[in-house]
Amino acid sequence: MKNSLCKKKFSFKKLSSIAAITCILITAVSFTSAKAYTSDLGNGTYQNPVMYADYPDNCVIKVGTTYYMACSSINYMPGLPILKSEDLVNWETCSYAFDRIDAGMNGIDKAHADAYNLVNGKNVYANGCWAPSLKYHDGTFYATFSSLDLGKTFVCTKKAPMGFGGWDFTEIKGLGYSHDADLFFDTDGRVYLINGGCNVTELTSDCKSVKPGGINKKVFDGGSSHDGNRIFKRNGYYYILSTPVKENGPYQRIEKAWRSRSLTGPYEQKVILDDGANHQVCVVEDGSYNWAMLFEDKGAVGRIPKLAPVTWTNDWPMIGINGKIPLTYTKPAAGNGIKSPGTTDEFEAQGSISSQWQWNHNPDNSKWSTSERPGWLRLKTSYSADLLQARNTLTQRIQGPASSGYVKLDASNLKPGQISGLSAFHCKYGYIAVKNDNGTKKLVQYNVDGKEYSINLTNNTIYLKVDADCNAETAKFYYSYNGSNWTQFGSTLKMNFFYKLWFVGYRFALFNYTTGHDTSGYADFDYFRFSPTATGTSTGTNPSSGVLNNGWYRIKNVHAEKYLQVAGNIGRATQNVELDSSSSAAGQKWYLNNIGNGLLTLKSALGDFTLDVCGGANDDGTKVEIYNAYGHTPQQFSLKPSSSGNSYVITTMCSNGSKALDDCNYSTNDGANVCEWSCTGGDNQSWSFEPAN
Repeated sequence: MKNSLCKKKFSFKKLSSIAAITCILITAVSFTSAKAYTSDLGNGTYQNPVMYADYPDNCVIKVGTTYYMACSSINYMPGLPILKSEDLVNWETCSYAFDRIDAGMNGIDKAHADAYNLVNGKNVYANGCWAPSLKYHDGTFYATFSSLDLGKTFVCTKKAPMGFGGWDFTEIKGLGYSHDADLFFDTDGRVYLINGGCNVTELTSDCKSVKPGGINKKVFDGGSSHDGNRIFKRNGYYYILSTPVKENGPYQRIEKAWRSRSLTGPYEQKVILDDGANHQVCVVEDGSYNWAMLFEDKGAVGRIPKLAPVTWTNDWPMIGINGKIPLTYTKPAAGNGIKSPGTTDEFEAQGSISSQWQWNHNPDNSKWSTSERPGWLRLKTSYSADLLQARNTLTQRIQGPASSGYVKLDASNLKPGQISGLSAFHCKYGYIAVKNDNGTKKLVQYNVDGKEYSINLTNNTIYLKVDADCNAETAKFYYSYNGSNWTQFGSTLKMNFFYKLWFVGYRFALFNYTTGHDTSGYADFDYFRFSPTATGTSTGTNPSSGVLNNGWYRIKNVHAEKYLQVAGNIGRATQNVELDSSSSAAGQKWYLNNIGNGLLTLKSALGDFTLDVCGGANDDGTKVEIYNAYGHTPQQFSLKPSSSGNSYVITTMCSNGSKALDDCNYSTNDGANVCEWSCTGGDNQSWSFEPAN
């Protein structure tokens, strides 16, 4: 039986459809939390990077109490992702500025659109959407980006509030390609684009064309390596930041600031960061200008965002602490809990896919479905000579320092010539897949610079897994026929990354194509499941270990088949905890935090409240509630393997582990009371943990 969980969804078929928090179904799982690396340390501090995944060319603004960050998307669709945060540390995807680049859109002709549709051997790998700028002005969001292959610069606009859909896409007329440009609304109402090394071009008030007779001037010579332009104004100075290549020595980028009392100069300059692979700074536009987002070139995982304080020294924005990006530091704000972009997807929402996914190019929307076989993603078949030219390859970022993704694949309907599976996707890719070789189905593993390994398939239903080690820059491939016992297969892929190849990191990718003539077949994927470790020959966390990773969970009672919930979904101290049917309520979500020595706490998503044994009593029938976090034994628990399988007994530390959370009256009704009771080993004391977004 599949149980419900909330995920953010949106339709790739029409991005303008409103994204909603949609209750979907998800299998109870015994693998690790779908959350990956977490920057928030839970004690008012954070660690860098803020996301251990490929979110490059960051541009960050603040609107009201919410920060928004735009990033490059290169060839991936939907494009120009936008994330939101309340504290600059915990981020989640909240929009894309466009769902595709295609003929009929403003500034896009068919000849160029063919490459975005992978027609006639064309593609836009390493091209597409570069270094976007995100701004907010008079109730409208503006996102600009340049595209080298199109030779143009575009502006996407959306009336507030921020969310999925509702963007307008327009070429900026009279401009052409504007390298790594940043949009700037001056205090006098005029608007400019700052680009190259370094040119100021005035635009019309709607940002859709160059302003006739306006300023169009090179204000200083930043050199040919002048990337990542950012501009802001503070204390009467105009500041333009960029990341040129450091002179002399091995290749390294540094961060420079140019400043002037006049937009058109003259400018003076200063190096504001010289710290290895950390560069391309965006000083956060929040009115204080005391924080900066940047990224580190981190090899196969891509370019990973980092957060650093800004120290103003003689009106120069010096980045970091003593010239270095801190490993840990105090958070800018309290925020509203641990958040991150999604990972695991059970493909339960018909007509849409979770917002962490992007297609490798424009999707062919006639060739995929989540409704023809409910609960499964169906990828239909088109011809391609190889994986890189295949349509509808569905991807999400690998995450560091290590991560694992696996799928359940039904290969029953693969036709001769067809190949479908899971890839560590990049220009130097590897994959594990099922291939129909002239009527014989085979399990194959292939690395693009190596040989193909092959054995006959023994069952049409098979599980495929990729383990990515971002430090070693390797990917390993596994298969299973039961989803529990895994066998490594083929050769290890060396995940070679050189930014000029694609400018992006490796991704997990689900794919299906044929090198033959029969395009009537299809591949069905039941789910994609993520683990924040390289799990090897296991599936992930084993209940026999009594350990779960830190992260958000919903906790289900095995007997009642109902979820641990704060009564009435009300966040206040002493509020009772009970059992209720599956829902999207925040009161059913708990953040598990391992605190050492096998102990953990469970924090409610309703606020700064923690699961608590009332009064710390050691009596059967003691009330279980939420209470303000204070960290003593009434709020400490331990997990013990349950005899029910894939579940745990949650023992209380105020009883020294002799008592456990219990469905007190062995009830299956909504509102059933949860209490502390002597350990019995019964299924009313057994709980399964389901990763929650």
